[in-house]
Amino acid sequence: MSISELLEFINSKVPTFQNSEIIGPGEAFHYTMHSEAIQRDGIIKGRPIDKDIDCTQSSITSTPATDSGGVVFSYADLEEAKLEAYVMPEDKLNVKILKIKYKQAIRTTHIQEEFFSEAPETIIIIASDIIDFKIAFSKK
Repeated sequence: MSISELLEFINSKVPTFQNSEIIGPGEAFHYTMHSEAIQRDGIIKGRPIDKDIDCTQSSITSTPATDSGGVVFSYADLEEAKLEAYVMPEDKLNVKILKIKYKQAIRTTHIQEEFFSEAPETIIIIASDIIDFKIAFSKK
C-alpha cells in the first residue's frame, strides 16, 4: 500500500484518526518492548493495515509486529513518546524508545488519546518507508 492509499484508507475507514496529512521526510519516536528483536533482525515491522489499526495500543503487552508492509505508530516528540511509553509498569517491561527516520508518513490526531488532555500528534509510518532507526531512550 502506498502512503496515498493509506491516507485514503484512514480517512474513509478509521474515524478515530482526524486531521490526517502526508508528511516527510522526517523523524519520529516509537516505543517498544521488542527492541532486542528489532535490533537482531535489523528491521522494524509493522501492524497489518486493517479497519482496527487504531486499536494497536489497547494492551500493555504485545507480540512483535510481523508485517513488513504494515504500519508503525510513533510520536513527533521524544518527550511525548516518553509520556506514552512510561505509563506502563516499566519495572516489569523493558520499554525502549526508537528514533525512526522515514521517507514519508501520515501525521494525524488519534482522538482516543484525548482522555485527559489534548491528543498528541501521532505519526503513522509504513514499515517499508523507514530509512533508519536507533535507540533514543531507555530507562534501563
